[in-house]
Amino acid sequence: MIELIHTSEPGDSNIAARIAQLARESRRGNRAAGLTGLLIFDGWRCCEYLEGEAEALDRRLGLLAADPALGSVTVRHRAPLALPERRFHGWSLSFAEPAGPHSLDALFANLGPACIVHLLALMPWLDSAPGGVGV
Repeated sequence: MIELIHTSEPGDSNIAARIAQLARESRRGNRAAGLTGLLIFDGWRCCEYLEGEAEALDRRLGLLAADPALGSVTVRHRAPLALPERRFHGWSLSFAEPAGPHSLDALFANLGPACIVHLLALMPWLDSAPGGVGV
């Protein structure tokens, strides 16, 4: 089992209007591939945490990198999951937005295990979008 964090800065100025559709499409693809995770969108940038088998993650990452709506996709962290079970067991893709003054800045500024630390620190400050949690 692998965990992966990637970020993107969409070049599409209408990404905010399309993010819900992209999340729905990702949920279907993730469910079929056995992936679980969380998508965080702050209004102009995306950060996604995914967990699953390496081959499924590689296929998903290839699809994301080929999507022009997402702009440049950067892998920030990829490593074996160091937990006995998934962080987002049963969630094909939760969707959330940072609340208050908390942002994705620390995730965009780091690589490697520090990204997990920043993601976990951000978790209490996420507002779930309607229908997002546990879907």
